[in-house]
Amino acid sequence: MNPAVKDIHSVASFRRDPSGMMAKLKKSKRPMALTVKGEVKAVLIDPVVFERMADQLDAISGIRRGLVQAKKRLGRPAGEVFDDLEHDLARG
Repeated sequence: MNPAVKDIHSVASFRRDPSGMMAKLKKSKRPMALTVKGEVKAVLIDPVVFERMADQLDAISGIRRGLVQAKKRLGRPAGEVFDDLEHDLARG
């Protein structure tokens, strides 16, 4: 298990107090691992944290695509891109 996951609880304890556990998750903003027989079966994360992670993964994916395209020389010169942007902005 990732050392960043410090809140580890059994699914049974989650079933006993789901609202309390969800409040703890919301307050701490840290992932919460749920276990069955000592084995992690699920990880809960706060929705705000999830959205931030999803945005970061999208950005990383875009950077990787750009690097692959650059290696294949599929891009355009930066000056050309900026000229196009200036032209588009001038048109309104």
